[in-house]
Amino acid sequence: MGLGVRIPLTADLKIFEETVDIGREVVWLHTFGQRFADARRGRPIDGPRARPYAEMPRNTIAIPDDPNDMPDELLYEYRTRTLHVGAGSFFPVSSATWEYRVNGMPVVRKWFGYRKRNPAGRRSSSRLSELRAKRWTDAMTGELLDLLTILDCCVRLEPLQLDRLERILNHPLIPIAELVNDRVAVGTRIRRVPKPRVSAEQLAIQADW
Repeated sequence: MGLGVRIPLTADLKIFEETVDIGREVVWLHTFGQRFADARRGRPIDGPRARPYAEMPRNTIAIPDDPNDMPDELLYEYRTRTLHVGAGSFFPVSSATWEYRVNGMPVVRKWFGYRKRNPAGRRSSSRLSELRAKRWTDAMTGELLDLLTILDCCVRLEPLQLDRLERILNHPLIPIAELVNDRVAVGTRIRRVPKPRVSAEQLAIQADW
Protein backbone atom coordinates (compact mmCIF):
# COMPACT_ATOMS: atom_id res chain seq x y z
CA MET A 1 0.00 0.00 0.00
CA GLY A 2 1.38 3.42 -0.95
CA LEU A 3 1.95 6.21 1.51
CA GLY A 4 -0.09 8.73 -0.46
CA VAL A 5 0.66 12.43 -0.64
CA ARG A 6 2.38 13.96 2.37
CA ILE A 7 1.04 17.41 3.28
CA PRO A 8 3.30 19.13 5.81
CA LEU A 9 1.37 21.54 8.05
CA THR A 10 3.44 24.45 9.25
CA ALA A 11 3.14 25.62 12.84
CA ASP A 12 4.33 29.09 11.81
CA LEU A 13 1.29 31.35 11.35
CA LYS A 14 3.11 33.84 9.13
CA ILE A 15 4.32 31.14 6.73
CA PHE A 16 0.83 29.58 6.76
CA GLU A 17 -0.84 32.86 5.78
CA GLU A 18 1.73 33.50 3.03
CA THR A 19 1.19 30.01 1.66
CA VAL A 20 -2.59 30.41 1.69
CA ASP A 21 -2.27 33.61 -0.33
CA ILE A 22 -0.15 31.80 -2.94
CA GLY A 23 -2.86 29.16 -3.14
CA ARG A 24 -5.47 31.84 -3.71
CA GLU A 25 -3.34 33.26 -6.51
CA VAL A 26 -3.21 29.83 -8.19
CA VAL A 27 -6.98 29.34 -7.91
CA TRP A 28 -7.53 32.87 -9.25
CA LEU A 29 -5.41 31.99 -12.27
CA HIS A 30 -7.05 28.63 -12.89
CA THR A 31 -10.55 30.13 -12.73
CA PHE A 32 -9.77 33.08 -15.03
CA GLY A 33 -10.27 35.54 -12.16
CA GLN A 34 -13.62 34.15 -11.04
CA ARG A 35 -12.38 33.04 -7.61
CA PHE A 36 -10.29 34.91 -5.01
CA ALA A 37 -10.25 38.16 -6.96
CA ASP A 38 -8.68 40.86 -4.78
CA ALA A 39 -7.73 44.18 -6.38
CA ARG A 40 -5.61 45.11 -3.35
CA ARG A 41 -3.42 42.08 -3.99
CA GLY A 42 -3.25 42.55 -7.74
CA ARG A 43 -5.93 39.97 -8.61
CA PRO A 44 -8.56 41.83 -10.67
CA ILE A 45 -11.95 40.25 -11.29
CA ASP A 46 -11.35 40.37 -15.05
CA GLY A 47 -8.53 37.85 -14.81
CA PRO A 48 -4.77 37.84 -15.42
CA ARG A 49 -4.84 39.84 -18.65
CA ALA A 50 -6.29 42.77 -16.73
CA ARG A 51 -3.02 42.89 -14.80
CA PRO A 52 -0.53 44.01 -17.47
CA TYR A 53 3.19 43.49 -17.07
CA ALA A 54 6.18 43.97 -19.36
CA GLU A 55 6.51 40.34 -20.44
CA MET A 56 2.81 39.66 -21.02
CA PRO A 57 2.26 37.59 -24.20
CA ARG A 58 0.87 39.68 -27.06
CA ASN A 59 -0.61 38.93 -30.46
CA THR A 60 2.07 40.59 -32.57
CA ILE A 61 0.77 39.41 -35.96
CA ALA A 62 -2.98 38.87 -36.32
CA ILE A 63 -4.26 35.52 -37.53
CA PRO A 64 -6.27 36.06 -40.76
CA ASP A 65 -9.99 35.32 -40.44
CA ASP A 66 -10.24 34.04 -44.01
CA PRO A 67 -11.32 30.37 -44.11
CA ASN A 68 -8.43 29.65 -46.47
CA ASP A 69 -6.00 30.85 -43.79
CA MET A 70 -7.47 28.78 -40.95
CA PRO A 71 -4.31 27.66 -39.08
CA ASP A 72 -3.46 23.99 -38.95
CA GLU A 73 -0.08 23.98 -37.21
CA LEU A 74 1.87 25.55 -34.36
CA LEU A 75 5.54 26.45 -34.52
CA TYR A 76 7.55 27.63 -31.53
CA GLU A 77 10.88 29.43 -31.99
CA TYR A 78 13.02 29.05 -28.89
CA ARG A 79 15.54 31.65 -30.01
CA THR A 80 13.00 34.46 -30.42
CA ARG A 81 10.42 33.19 -27.90
CA THR A 82 7.76 33.44 -30.60
CA LEU A 83 4.74 31.18 -31.03
CA HIS A 84 3.50 31.00 -34.62
CA VAL A 85 -0.13 30.04 -35.13
CA GLY A 86 -0.57 29.65 -38.85
CA ALA A 87 0.22 33.04 -40.36
CA GLY A 88 -0.10 34.79 -36.97
CA SER A 89 2.32 35.03 -34.07
CA PHE A 90 2.46 35.66 -30.32
CA PHE A 91 5.37 37.17 -28.37
CA PRO A 92 6.90 36.87 -25.84
CA VAL A 93 6.10 33.25 -25.02
CA SER A 94 8.59 31.55 -22.72
CA SER A 95 9.77 28.02 -23.44
CA ALA A 96 8.36 26.97 -20.05
CA THR A 97 4.92 28.27 -21.08
CA TRP A 98 5.13 26.46 -24.42
CA GLU A 99 6.19 23.22 -22.74
CA TYR A 100 3.75 23.44 -19.81
CA ARG A 101 2.12 20.08 -19.12
CA VAL A 102 -0.65 18.78 -16.89
CA ASN A 103 -0.39 15.05 -16.20
CA GLY A 104 1.92 14.82 -19.20
CA MET A 105 -0.48 16.65 -21.52
CA PRO A 106 1.06 19.62 -23.41
CA VAL A 107 -1.58 22.25 -22.66
CA VAL A 108 -0.98 24.74 -25.49
CA ARG A 109 -0.72 22.08 -28.18
CA LYS A 110 -3.77 20.26 -26.82
CA TRP A 111 -5.83 23.46 -26.76
CA PHE A 112 -4.90 24.27 -30.35
CA GLY A 113 -5.44 20.68 -31.50
CA TYR A 114 -9.20 20.97 -31.08
CA ARG A 115 -9.40 24.37 -32.77
CA LYS A 116 -7.22 24.02 -35.84
CA ARG A 117 -8.38 23.49 -39.44
CA ASN A 118 -8.38 19.71 -39.06
CA PRO A 119 -9.20 19.15 -35.39
CA ALA A 120 -7.59 16.35 -33.42
CA GLY A 121 -9.47 13.81 -31.36
CA ARG A 122 -11.78 10.94 -32.00
CA ARG A 123 -14.65 11.26 -34.42
CA SER A 124 -17.99 9.75 -33.50
CA SER A 125 -21.15 9.10 -35.45
CA SER A 126 -22.75 12.11 -33.79
CA ARG A 127 -23.28 15.18 -35.96
CA LEU A 128 -21.75 17.22 -33.13
CA SER A 129 -18.35 15.75 -33.98
CA GLU A 130 -18.66 17.35 -37.43
CA LEU A 131 -18.97 20.84 -35.97
CA ARG A 132 -15.77 22.83 -36.11
CA ALA A 133 -14.67 26.40 -36.65
CA LYS A 134 -14.44 27.43 -40.30
CA ARG A 135 -12.33 30.50 -39.63
CA TRP A 136 -10.18 31.91 -36.84
CA THR A 137 -11.99 34.54 -34.76
CA ASP A 138 -10.99 37.38 -32.45
CA ALA A 139 -12.58 35.40 -29.61
CA MET A 140 -10.22 32.49 -30.26
CA THR A 141 -7.24 34.86 -30.22
CA GLY A 142 -8.47 36.21 -26.89
CA GLU A 143 -8.84 32.69 -25.48
CA LEU A 144 -5.31 31.81 -26.56
CA LEU A 145 -3.94 35.00 -25.01
CA ASP A 146 -5.75 34.15 -21.77
CA LEU A 147 -4.25 30.66 -21.82
CA LEU A 148 -0.70 31.86 -22.53
CA THR A 149 -0.97 34.53 -19.83
CA ILE A 150 -2.28 32.10 -17.23
CA LEU A 151 0.39 29.53 -17.97
CA ASP A 152 3.07 32.22 -17.88
CA CYS A 153 1.84 33.39 -14.48
CA CYS A 154 1.79 29.79 -13.20
CA VAL A 155 5.40 29.32 -14.35
CA ARG A 156 6.43 32.54 -12.59
CA LEU A 157 4.85 31.32 -9.36
CA GLU A 158 6.80 28.05 -9.27
CA PRO A 159 10.00 29.44 -7.65
CA LEU A 160 7.90 31.12 -4.97
CA GLN A 161 5.97 27.91 -4.33
CA LEU A 162 9.22 25.96 -4.01
CA ASP A 163 10.62 28.57 -1.62
CA ARG A 164 7.50 28.33 0.58
CA LEU A 165 7.69 24.55 0.65
CA GLU A 166 11.33 24.67 1.72
CA ARG A 167 10.50 27.22 4.45
CA ILE A 168 7.67 25.02 5.70
CA LEU A 169 9.93 21.97 5.87
CA ASN A 170 12.67 23.95 7.63
CA HIS A 171 10.34 25.25 10.34
CA PRO A 172 8.31 23.46 13.02
CA LEU A 173 5.45 21.34 11.72
CA ILE A 174 2.19 20.35 13.39
CA PRO A 175 2.52 16.65 14.30
CA ILE A 176 -0.32 14.20 13.76
CA ALA A 177 -0.54 13.54 17.50
CA GLU A 178 -1.38 17.18 18.11
CA LEU A 179 -4.13 17.08 15.49
CA VAL A 180 -5.57 13.97 17.12
CA ASN A 181 -5.48 15.60 20.56
CA ASP A 182 -7.36 18.58 19.12
CA ARG A 183 -9.94 16.18 17.67
CA VAL A 184 -9.03 16.94 14.06
CA ALA A 185 -10.06 14.02 11.87
CA VAL A 186 -6.97 12.16 10.68
CA GLY A 187 -7.36 9.15 8.38
CA THR A 188 -5.90 5.90 9.66
CA ARG A 189 -5.67 4.31 6.24
CA ILE A 190 -5.31 5.44 2.68
CA ARG A 191 -8.38 5.22 0.51
CA ARG A 192 -8.16 4.35 -3.13
CA VAL A 193 -8.88 7.43 -5.22
CA PRO A 194 -11.54 6.69 -7.85
CA LYS A 195 -10.51 7.16 -11.46
CA PRO A 196 -11.99 10.25 -13.10
CA ARG A 197 -14.92 9.56 -15.40
CA VAL A 198 -13.78 12.22 -17.84
CA SER A 199 -10.49 11.73 -19.66
CA ALA A 200 -7.84 14.43 -20.01
CA GLU A 201 -8.62 14.51 -23.73
CA GLN A 202 -12.29 15.22 -23.06
CA LEU A 203 -11.41 17.93 -20.55
CA ALA A 204 -9.25 19.65 -23.13
CA ILE A 205 -12.24 19.76 -25.49
CA GLN A 206 -14.69 21.00 -22.88
CA ALA A 207 -12.50 23.57 -21.09
CA ASP A 208 -12.58 27.18 -22.14
CA TRP A 209 -8.80 26.97 -22.48
